[in-house]
Amino acid sequence: MAETTTDPRVFSEDEAYAIVADRVKNETSELNDKITTLTAEKAELANKLDVEIAAREAAEQKATAAETKHEEYLATVESEKAALARKDERLAKVREAASHLPEEFLSDSARVDRIVAMDEAAFDGYVSDLRDAAAAAPPKGEQPPRETAMEGDKVTPKGAETAGGARNFLMRSYVAPKEG
Repeated sequence: MAETTTDPRVFSEDEAYAIVADRVKNETSELNDKITTLTAEKAELANKLDVEIAAREAAEQKATAAETKHEEYLATVESEKAALARKDERLAKVREAASHLPEEFLSDSARVDRIVAMDEAAFDGYVSDLRDAAAAAPPKGEQPPRETAMEGDKVTPKGAETAGGARNFLMRSYVAPKEG
C-alpha cells in the first residue's frame, strides 16, 4: 500500500489565490523598486556621459585651436627667418642700385622692413626703378646743370611781384615789363 502523506495545511481555493496574489504583489513591489532605482541610476549615468562627451569635445576644440596657433607661430617664425636671410642680400642690391642716395635712406627701419617683406617680382621692379632714378641723378659731387641753377636768393624775376605777373610767370606766358 502506498502511503500518501498529506500536508497538514490544506488551503481552500480562495486562500491559495490570496497567498499567490500576496506573493505576486510583494515580488512586483520589489521589482518596481529595483526598476525605479535602476532608472534613476541610468539617468544619472546618462547625465555623466553627456558631461564627459561635452568635456571631450571642449578638449578636442582646445587642442585643435592650440595646434592651429602653433602652426601659425611656426609659419611666422619661418617667415621671419626667411626675411632675415634675405635682408642683407636685398640691402646690398638696393645700395648698389641707389648709390646716389645717402646711407640714411637705408637706416629707416620701416623702409627696410618694407623692402624685406616684398615678394621677388616686386623687389626686382623696385631695384629697377632705383637704377632708373640713379641714372637720372648727377654723380655725387657734381654741380647741377646751369639751366637749373638760380641766381641770387630771389625766385621770381624782376617785375613779377604782382599777382598777375606771378600768374603769368607760372603759366609760362610772362613777358618782362620794359624798363623805361
